[in-house]
Amino acid sequence: MSIIYNTIRPLITRGDIQNRESVTDTAVVEEAVKLEKEKYSKTRIMKHFYDAFDMLLDQAAKEKKINHIMDVGSATGDVIAHVAALKPEVSFLSIDIMKEAIEMARKAYSNIPNLSFEAKDFIHDNFVDKPDLVMCLQTLEHIEDKYLGSFADRIFNVAQKAVIVSVPREPVWCFANIARF
Repeated sequence: MSIIYNTIRPLITRGDIQNRESVTDTAVVEEAVKLEKEKYSKTRIMKHFYDAFDMLLDQAAKEKKINHIMDVGSATGDVIAHVAALKPEVSFLSIDIMKEAIEMARKAYSNIPNLSFEAKDFIHDNFVDKPDLVMCLQTLEHIEDKYLGSFADRIFNVAQKAVIVSVPREPVWCFANIARF
């Protein structure tokens, strides 16, 4: 790894790299949920994100006939709930390794009938029903380096028809994280 990467990556992620051991620690999960809520509370930024994401999803649905979508690393489920509410004809599955976050999401979004939540380890657990589309939004930057390659490979192996992946826009997010310490 380069010196630049080792310097920049913690600033991008604010030190919240998740691993199998850390997600069983309630304090780590609570901090991750807090960061997730902060990230998605910026309405102007998120409107632009949702507009771009909705456009990509509509294009994929039109071209590939998408009926089942899996969101990998959904944490509290805010993004997938927003999308699922707008697309009642599509089945959504939200997964995350943090059981507490999934429980919070289940309670918060139990009113959306086409959305379900499961606590799963995306790298190590098996998936019987493979979705048409796998989306992985603002998650890859939280994966430990030693798992990043296999995590990305798995996204493409699990998806039947399409993949949508997003990561923070750099260097904008990096500088924003530095500015807010």
